Amino acid sequence: MAIDSSRTAQASWFKRILLPGFTFKAVVIGGGYSTGRELAEFFMPSGPWGGVAGMLLAMAIWSVLCVVTYLFAQVMHALDQRTFFQKLLGLFAILFELSYFLYIVVILAVYGAAAGASGTGAVHAVNERLASAYRSRQGRDLKKSLRFIAAGVLLVGSIFIANRFGLVTLIAKGYRALSYTMMALYVLPVLTYGVWQLARISRREPPAIYREAESP
Repeated sequence: MAIDSSRTAQASWFKRILLPGFTFKAVVIGGGYSTGRELAEFFMPSGPWGGVAGMLLAMAIWSVLCVVTYLFAQVMHALDQRTFFQKLLGLFAILFELSYFLYIVVILAVYGAAAGASGTGAVHAVNERLASAYRSRQGRDLKKSLRFIAAGVLLVGSIFIANRFGLVTLIAKGYRALSYTMMALYVLPVLTYGVWQLARISRREPPAIYREAESP
């Protein structure tokens, strides 16, 4: 009985603490730093110690953002990406969808320019967004043939962009422009409106925010 209880506690600790962090890291960073060019572009210009300090600052910011994101999703009952950004951005949620699509295209182009990698997770993410939107409008699942066509168009377009601009330009200009866009549509809203909503709800009913998270 004690062994089962210990295993349950360990599983709960992994699912509640480690797994959300791993998931968030996979979505935010993924394989984006596999080429090494990103480190040279965004951190190394400040020197070795400046680069380390920049990494620590980025880690702290994204850690806070991760916590606020999960809490906001919990209190807003936003269990999927579309609902989350509708709650966060309202009518401007479509802007995030468009920006995220461009971000995926750039990521795939970087993969193609660097090592010819397929970027399966990125393609799947776009397909899932298309399927979710199609399901909400049509009331049925997106056909596999349409998923295949969407993946093909995305990959071919990304390869064209990779050949046209090259790895250095994609990372230096593409990443930078999309990073500012994501800051405007995700980071700032979460750390302002999201924090304000959490504070407002916690004052109104403090125990309810964490009741679900604290249950085994």
